[in-house]
Amino acid sequence: MEKEIYIIMKARIKIALCGLFIFTAVVLSGNLMKSFEAAASSRALAQTIADAETGSPDAGKHEPSASAYIVGAYAENVAVYRAGQITPQTVTAIPLSSLCEVDRKSVETGIVVDSYEELLQLLEDFGS
Repeated sequence: MEKEIYIIMKARIKIALCGLFIFTAVVLSGNLMKSFEAAASSRALAQTIADAETGSPDAGKHEPSASAYIVGAYAENVAVYRAGQITPQTVTAIPLSSLCEVDRKSVETGIVVDSYEELLQLLEDFGS
């Protein structure tokens, strides 16, 4: 009788460990996918910043000035970069998750804004 209980308990422990292993694998794969998405977004934003610095017409719908701002993503929030800078000038309290899908993707690739007034209007739109 004790041997049967021992065998049953051993089987239950193995099943629990398998379940834990599967759960860990699923969680890690989800985090890995988020990392890949963030890396792709960072590359797109870096390209937009580089285009703004060189004056490439690929940076948005027009050629940005040297004083242009770029609205991008940083640490899951909307951030403001200056043209040619890879670190954000300001990180806002606006989470990317609060934006609609189209706006979120635009922010992740970088939105070139030529004036401070235009920047404030865009941030106000995102924040409301």
